[in-house]
Amino acid sequence: MKRLEMNYDIKKYVKKYKFPCAEELLFSALNIKDKIKHSYNNHITGVNQAVFEKEFDCGFFDKQEDLYILSNIIVKCFKKYAENCDKNNIPRFGMLEHTVPRANIYEEGTQMNLHNDHISTIFEDGKGLPAVTVLGLLQNAEVGGELMMWGNEQKINMNPGEVILFPSNFLYSHSVTLIEKGTRVSFVSWIY
Repeated sequence: MKRLEMNYDIKKYVKKYKFPCAEELLFSALNIKDKIKHSYNNHITGVNQAVFEKEFDCGFFDKQEDLYILSNIIVKCFKKYAENCDKNNIPRFGMLEHTVPRANIYEEGTQMNLHNDHISTIFEDGKGLPAVTVLGLLQNAEVGGELMMWGNEQKINMNPGEVILFPSNFLYSHSVTLIEKGTRVSFVSWIY
């Protein structure tokens, strides 16, 4: 039996893939904008007071056709991700299911603060912790809105029609920089 060796370069666990239908999904995401809620981030200041800042708008795709398209994108990209892990002797995650894809809409003056996805509150029914984050870009902002990883140390360039997969744990902290002009639209799902 072949022994798996752990690869200590955490960047090897981040993979980007292309997907079709970005324009169709963008149209659907923008159409649900009136139904979505604002996301607020609770930051603890140095004096232990909570400061709530508006980050971005998020909601769920509501058309079955969109959910079908997104589910196929997520499954196909995860299959490629798993094949890459196998090819490079990287211990991988088995895919059981994924969450319902969420649309994230960032308008001027909004951002996503630094965080990681190693949280149990993603699930309403106590499924545990997510294993892999799946993030797809539908539209870039004109200025700002860059995906940053590893404590904001590295910018990850993404174009509309690309999806990035990475482990949903504390080693993969990430953020989206302040939108200065335009609107950034993405979708996210978590594999568990």
